[in-house]
Amino acid sequence: MKYCYLSYPLADKNPGYGTMEAGIKINRLRDIERGDNCNVAEVCFENHWGTHVDAPNHFFGFGKKICDYPADTWIFEKPQIVECIVQPGQFIIPEDVVDRIDKSTDLLIIKTGWTKLRGTKDYSFNNPALAPELGVALREKFPNVRAVAVEPTSISSMSDRERGRAAHRAFLDPSSAGEPLLLIEGIKLPDDAVGLIKVIAVPLIINNVDSAPVTIVGVFKEAVKCF
Repeated sequence: MKYCYLSYPLADKNPGYGTMEAGIKINRLRDIERGDNCNVAEVCFENHWGTHVDAPNHFFGFGKKICDYPADTWIFEKPQIVECIVQPGQFIIPEDVVDRIDKSTDLLIIKTGWTKLRGTKDYSFNNPALAPELGVALREKFPNVRAVAVEPTSISSMSDRERGRAAHRAFLDPSSAGEPLLLIEGIKLPDDAVGLIKVIAVPLIINNVDSAPVTIVGVFKEAVKCF
C-alpha cells in the first residue's frame, strides 16, 4: 500500500477562492536563531484557507460545527474518485457524475485536473463549480455519501457567486431531504490517483467554528506518485 497526503500544507501564500495570496501570518515568539532556547510560533489564518472542510454551520446558524462530529466521521472506507472533464467556470451538474457513483461510496471525490493549475489565475478566479442540483441529487440518491471533495478551493465559482452560495446551501442545509454533505475543498490529487481504498481526513479541531483546515491521508493499493 501507498500513503499520500491529499492536502496542502498551509504556507505564507496559499492560492484561495478569489485570491492568489491567502497568506498565513507567523509571529515567531521564540527563535533559536535569535538566541532563544527553542522555537515557538504564533500562527494566524482564516479557517477556509488551504485544504479545508465546510460543515453546515458555514451557511446555517443552526447547523453542526466542525467539533460537533464524532471521530469516525473523518474515516472513509469507500472513497471513490470520479473524473469529470470541465472547462473553467463550468458548473458540474448531476448528469456529469451520478451515473458513475457506486451506491456504497462514502466519500465522493470529483477529479477535474485542477490540482495541476494551482497557483494560476484560473485556479483562484475561474474554477469549475458544483451546481445546486448536484447537492440535491446526491442527498436523495446516495445516502451512504457523507462528504464530497473537490480540487478547487471552493465548490463555488467566481463567475456566478450567487449560484455558488445556493450550491453550498443545497449540500449543507440540515433541514433538506437527506443528510447534509460535508464539503472538502482544495483536495490535492496525483495524476495517477487510482486504487484509492481509504481516506482519513481529520480537520483541525477548533471549538465553536463553522469549518477548519484538514489534513488528508489517502491509502492506495497501488503505487502512485505523491507530490
